[in-house]
Amino acid sequence: MALDLHTLGQAAGLALLMEGVVYFLFADRMPATLRQLAALPPRWLRILGGGAMLLGLALVFLFKHS
Repeated sequence: MALDLHTLGQAAGLALLMEGVVYFLFADRMPATLRQLAALPPRWLRILGGGAMLLGLALVFLFKHS
């Protein structure tokens, strides 16, 4: 499987778009949310990050093979 830079660029752009939308729409709530995240133990941050990666991988697989 060859590396498709066009698709990789689109995926990176979409990820930034989705992240930016959250900050744009909920700018007033983000400082408190980030403080709550910063207070979590590293183990929970890894669990949340791993869950997000698995969900992202499942979505990529689902849409790639549908």
